[in-house]
Amino acid sequence: MVKKIQDENMMIHAPILNQGDVLFWNSWTIHGSLDSQDTNRSRSSITCHAIPNKKKFLQLQTRSMELVTDSINNVNIYRPKDLANARNRLVFFVESHFPKAFYWLKSRAIVYLMKKKSH
Repeated sequence: MVKKIQDENMMIHAPILNQGDVLFWNSWTIHGSLDSQDTNRSRSSITCHAIPNKKKFLQLQTRSMELVTDSINNVNIYRPKDLANARNRLVFFVESHFPKAFYWLKSRAIVYLMKKKSH
């Protein structure tokens, strides 16, 4: 991806974010993060997708999904990782205690599902 961006004379920008900073970007922005520079601290984020009520959520730019939401102050909120749900607590436990295995398995599952979808 970096080579393609460089070949097209496009800019790569990795802003330094401090605690409490907020970063907004468009869903078409190629994004990621650099390795953490502080071995004594971890980083976390809150992700929000703002979608008009009349639209569906577009997962991986290919799959329209109808989401089950909660209405809070007249705003529909989708909480796929709500820790009030026992299944989500289990997934969070595995993800936080065994991250390498979790992300390896997650990447394999995504590849499997994408291949299955293309057939």
